[in-house]
Amino acid sequence: MWNTGVIDENGNAIFIKLIEAPSYLTEEFYQALHVFYTTENLGVLPFSGGWAEQPEWIVNVLNTLKIEQALWEQSEAEERRKSSK
Repeated sequence: MWNTGVIDENGNAIFIKLIEAPSYLTEEFYQALHVFYTTENLGVLPFSGGWAEQPEWIVNVLNTLKIEQALWEQSEAEERRKSSK
């Protein structure tokens, strides 16, 4: 079982079976991931203009995935610290 990090309306963590994980990775997920990595790698926004000219879903995707990336990196750093002791 994999803890999704999401809490349901009763305050319980939501778990999914690892074998079911690919069913949650939709075409929209892959599009969002593509936008994120392209933006990160090229250092430019997907659409011309500044942040105010980006579609709301783009801003949400970039913010969400940037936060998740930071959490993952923090978790990896903590694991490295623990294993080096």
